[in-house]
Amino acid sequence: MGGFANTNGSRSVMNVLGGGQENTITSGTAWSVLVGGRRNTTKGSYSTVVGGAFNEASGSYSTILGGFENSATGSNSLILGGKFNDVAGSFAFLGSGFSNAVSADYAAVLAGYGNLASGMFAVVLGGRANLASAPFALSAGFRAKAITDGTFVWADSQNADFSSTGTNQFLIRASGGVGINTNNPGTNALSVRGAAFISGNLTVSGTINGLTNFVGPAGPAGPAGPQGVAGPTGAPGAAGVQGPQGDTGLQGPQGVAGAAGAEGAVGPEGPQGPQGPAGPTGGVNPTINS
Repeated sequence: MGGFANTNGSRSVMNVLGGGQENTITSGTAWSVLVGGRRNTTKGSYSTVVGGAFNEASGSYSTILGGFENSATGSNSLILGGKFNDVAGSFAFLGSGFSNAVSADYAAVLAGYGNLASGMFAVVLGGRANLASAPFALSAGFRAKAITDGTFVWADSQNADFSSTGTNQFLIRASGGVGINTNNPGTNALSVRGAAFISGNLTVSGTINGLTNFVGPAGPAGPAGPQGVAGPTGAPGAAGVQGPQGDTGLQGPQGVAGAAGAEGAVGPEGPQGPQGPAGPTGGVNPTINS
C-alpha cells in the first residue's frame, strides 16, 4: 500500500504495510502494522512501527511510534520516540531521549540520555546517566543510582555518582540546599519555613542557632545538690503591741454545800506522863495538952 521497496515477508498474514521506503514485515509475522518511515521492521505479531527510521519492533504487541534506531524486543512494550533507545522488558515503557534502556518487566524510562531501568517496577524520571536497578526504585537528575529496593534517589548536577546505601531510602543530593516552603535555603542543607513536627528522637551533630518556641520532653531529675551554708542570724523582732483588756467574766453560780463529815474514831490512849516533883515538907504540929 504505497511506498517504495517495502517487503511483506512470506507467511505473513493480516498485516498492514503502507508508505515509506524499504520497510519490512518479516516472515511469519501476523497482525502487525508498519506505516511510513524508512528501513523500519516489525518482527513480532501484533507489533507496530509508525514512522521514523531503522526502528525495530520484535516483541509481540510491541509498538514504536517514531524516532531513529529504536528497538522494542519486550512483549507489550512501547517506545514513543527518540534515538538509540531499547526496551527489552515486557509491559515496559520508554518515552523518548537518547540511548536509554529498559531491561526489566513493568519498568520505565521517561526521557533523558543514557538512563537505565533494570529493576522490576523501577522508573527513571529523566536526566542523564541515572540508574534504577532494584525493584520499585526511582531515580532522577544526574548520575543518581537507586540500587536498593524501594529507594528514591535524586541527584543535582555534580559530576559524581550518588548511590543508595540501604532499602527504602529517600535520598537527595542538593549542593544548593533543600527548601520546604521556601525558595531560598541559603547556605543551609535544609531550610524549613513553617511549623515542623517530629515524632521520635532528634539527634543533632553540630550547633543549633536561633531556636525559639521549642519544647522538648522533660529530662530526668538531676542529682541532689549539696546542702547550703546556714544564713546569718536575723535581728530580734520588734515587741508586739499590747492587746486590749479583755471583758470581765460572768460570775459563776454558787457552789452546793458540802455534806457533814463522819464522826472521828476514839484516839489511842496516850503515854503515861512523867512523875511530878516532891511536895514541900510539912511543919510540926503543936502539941495540945489536955
